[in-house]
Amino acid sequence: IGFGGTQDRWMYGNDYSGDVIIPEQVSYNEKTYTVTAIGDCAFATSNIESLYIPKTVTTLENGWASAMNSLYTIECSDENPKYSVYKNVLYEGNTLLVCPRYYDETIYIKEGVTELYGGLNHCDFSYIVLPSTLQVIRDGTFNESVTGNFMREKKLVFPSLDDAKFWLI
Repeated sequence: IGFGGTQDRWMYGNDYSGDVIIPEQVSYNEKTYTVTAIGDCAFATSNIESLYIPKTVTTLENGWASAMNSLYTIECSDENPKYSVYKNVLYEGNTLLVCPRYYDETIYIKEGVTELYGGLNHCDFSYIVLPSTLQVIRDGTFNESVTGNFMREKKLVFPSLDDAKFWLI
């Protein structure tokens, strides 16, 4: 699934909106194709409110979900070998990829995540609970949070400061 334009055109928006279920297969010119990738900027700046990723999608290309400012819910097939969702947040293994913008509750980052460096941009939440495995929070992790100054207005909850070994970079 792709945007159909050049990567620098994503800022002009696209027509995807509402609830989007990515199919496992699509037909075109009497041929059936398995959907294995979501292309560069495919859903960038869309008005998608909920998104489902099937087991066949194993590639999410650059900017595929950039500025999806209407996203409330993200789901992924339990049979997907590469991607998973934990408490409404999309991961590739232990790498956080996408958090829906409107997250009206506490975000729980799953155990095993060692580094945060994005995926929380544009995400509106009150609290975030970090896993004991977290070691690095990179610069830009909380860029463009909906309410502005993240560190003043949001709450970071650490599992145990006695055992915490992480860097703010």
